[in-house]
Amino acid sequence: MALPIITADQTLLVQAIIVYLYADPGLGKSSMGFTAEKAISFDFDRGAHRTGELRRGAVVQVQQWSDVANLTPQDLAPYKTVVIDTVGAMLECIKTHLLLTANNRQKDGSLKLKAQGLAN
Repeated sequence: MALPIITADQTLLVQAIIVYLYADPGLGKSSMGFTAEKAISFDFDRGAHRTGELRRGAVVQVQQWSDVANLTPQDLAPYKTVVIDTVGAMLECIKTHLLLTANNRQKDGSLKLKAQGLAN
């Protein structure tokens, strides 16, 4: 099979756009996420209430990682945009979940390096 070359005058098919917004608190990152088409926000830091009247999408207030891990494709079917708020809080949620398994803990109770790799 020949290598497909897309020339400058041909259109590139974009199937997904992934955006990572990083800024100080209170600058509108969550609100911007809600401007996307059919957005659902996974609120890991429990701060979705701060978007106030700018919230135009569904919110899942995540209590534990299993809330997210048990989602099905049908649960997400009505949405075109997934917002993770915040990524740092999500990673901490995953690490807390991994600590529930003894094999993931070191003797001092911290997360083993291998398990940290799973989280990241």
